[in-house]
Formats: sequence, C-alpha cells, structure tokens
Amino acid sequence: MKRPQTFIGEFYLDQIKQFGFIVLFANAFPLASIFCFFCNLFEIHLKMNEFLQFGRRPDAEGTGSIGSWINIMEFLAMLSIPTNLAAIYFSGGNGYGNNGSETDSPVVMWLMDKDLFWSRSNVILLIVAVEHALLLIKIFLANIIDDVPSSVVAAEKKRSQIHPEAVKFIHEYKNKMKQTSFEEEVQIC
Repeated sequence: MKRPQTFIGEFYLDQIKQFGFIVLFANAFPLASIFCFFCNLFEIHLKMNEFLQFGRRPDAEGTGSIGSWINIMEFLAMLSIPTNLAAIYFSGGNGYGNNGSETDSPVVMWLMDKDLFWSRSNVILLIVAVEHALLLIKIFLANIIDDVPSSVVAAEKKRSQIHPEAVKFIHEYKNKMKQTSFEEEVQIC
C-alpha cells in the first residue's frame, strides 16, 4: 500500500509567503520576523512529533536545488527595497495636519527642517539614490557570496572521483565471485 505523499510545493509556498510579508512590510511591523521565527520553531516541533508518532519515514528524493522558488525569493528581495523606502516616504504621522492638508512622514519633515536644501523633490531624489545604492549592494553581495560553500563543492568533487572507482571495484568483485563460484561448481562435478 502506497502512503500519500505531501506536496513539498505547499511547504515552499508557505515559506515564500512568510518571507514576502517579512521583507515587504518590515518597516510597518518590525516584530513580524521574530514572530515568524518562533512560529517556525513551533511548526518544526509539531511536524517532528507528527512524523515520530503518526507517520512513516518519507521516501528520500534528491534534487540539485529548490528550483524556481529561489527566483521568487530573489524577486521579493529586490522588490522589498523600493517598497520599504516608499513606505518610509509616504507614511505620514496621522495622515492629515491641523488644517486638513496632508502631512509628510517624520523622516521627510526632519530632513526639510534640517536645512533649506531639502525640498520634496530633493527628498525624492535622495530616496531614489538610496534605493539604487541598496540594490547595487544587494547585487554585489549576491555575486560575491557563493551559493554553495567551498566545503560542499570539495566534498562533491571528491565523491564524483570516488564514485567511478567504487563502481569499478564492485563490478570486479562481482565478476570474481561469479568466477570462484563457477570454479567450485566445476570441482564438485
């Protein structure tokens, strides 16, 4: 009887949704990342108990990567930078001032009060410059940091060199065993 397999895509979808909420709205609710961390620990504990008490060991399925999910995570990470900067710029104190006109965000008001140089257009240019700088830093770090650690690359290289030798040894051993069993049968006759 074949046991039902859980769809790993559902797990990835839940994690991508959590990641999206955390990175896209980090400045709206900074404690969300801490809550997600503790929820994930609790979920790991529940799944572990479920597997230990009610389930059987799942079939192992090897894969080279997490597939297209990594592209979705990279897109969300790139989208989070302008989204958070825009939220900082457009978020006002209470939305409207005393005379009914819109108020600026505290960051914009602080910059405009600090110096005469800071007008609305200069603040927008500053936000665009910061956004471009952060995107460049993100791209630079993504290119400089390896996706696979060097220790894993070395282990894979070692395994790829050992594998053909092991197959050859096993093949020779099987042939030797066949030959010795054939010689024993001939001696018996």
